[in-house]
Amino acid sequence: MGFFDWVLKKFFSIKSKKVLEEKQKQLPPKVSEVSKKEKEEVELNDFQKLIKNLEENRGEVIKHQEEGKPKMYYGDEISILEFQGEKFGFDQESLDFYNEEFNKKGYTIIKVPSKNGSYLARENNETGKISYFHISLMEKEIEDFCFENKCDRKEVVVHHKKFNPSINMRKDLQVMTENEHNKLHNR
Repeated sequence: MGFFDWVLKKFFSIKSKKVLEEKQKQLPPKVSEVSKKEKEEVELNDFQKLIKNLEENRGEVIKHQEEGKPKMYYGDEISILEFQGEKFGFDQESLDFYNEEFNKKGYTIIKVPSKNGSYLARENNETGKISYFHISLMEKEIEDFCFENKCDRKEVVVHHKKFNPSINMRKDLQVMTENEHNKLHNR
């Protein structure tokens, strides 16, 4: 749902109900329904106010929409995704994965703050489940690691070798057990 649709939905579901409730209170106690014509007049008047407000603030509405969208800057070897004040680095392989597998319809790209920066992630629009990019990128390596080390998937993490969660290249990521990861970070 776009911003404009969201505003219309919120405006009519909240504002119109309040106006209609106030009109109902003004009616005699035995008459509890507002006529269809009155409802249409209220909705039309509210809609005209909304359109006027949107037209006056069009630049701000567009700016607000654009600020929430990731912007990609392409380089020869490294590409940068700028999103909500954070920059995430990709090589060609991880960029292809981002474009073809990760940034799909039905998901919202988000950033998840940590003490060393932010992780790039996506949120499923229906379930709210969050998937981290670096883990999705390394899924095959995680499966191989679990098979080779006879360990459960829940015991495994993907470590950023440079301790920077904004670097999302396979060569800078390492699969390890959670215990190994804790030892590494607690040195």
